[in-house]
Amino acid sequence: MRGHLILISGFSQSGKSSLASWLTSVLPSSIHLEQDSFVLPAHKIPTLSNRTDWESPKSIDWKNWNQRIRQELKHPQYILAEGLFVRHDQTAVQKAALIIQLTIPYAIFLQRRKNDQRWGHEPEWYLQHVWESHFKNERKEKGTVDLTFEYLTQSDYFDIYERIKSLPF
Repeated sequence: MRGHLILISGFSQSGKSSLASWLTSVLPSSIHLEQDSFVLPAHKIPTLSNRTDWESPKSIDWKNWNQRIRQELKHPQYILAEGLFVRHDQTAVQKAALIIQLTIPYAIFLQRRKNDQRWGHEPEWYLQHVWESHFKNERKEKGTVDLTFEYLTQSDYFDIYERIKSLPF
């Protein structure tokens, strides 16, 4: 039996990790792959005005990302793979049983990003770069999106759960 790969793509702060974590808690035999765990060392990532440019697909270790997905697909489970660039590489897109896209309004993005202190203080120009990078890289991403949500709600979580549970094993 083979696993089901569910790709969760979207803006920074759109709820990708929260959705994947919740789904992992309610779906039997499921695993959450965070693309953030497959980021290259900072010295291998392009910079922008002396800041590491995490908003680039070049920041991802694609070889290890795809290897891990291949490994997990050998097992009868749901693989919830989430990140900014999950649709950027065709290897995973072609294996996906379901692709979910999350979006949020700019004002919500700004509010959440400013409240998130993981990266320390981020200047306004960099926040604008983060927002614009999504659109720039989104144009390069491939694969049909099966479900799109702007500003996820609790009922959306259950709709997504039902859609995933309908996938045949």
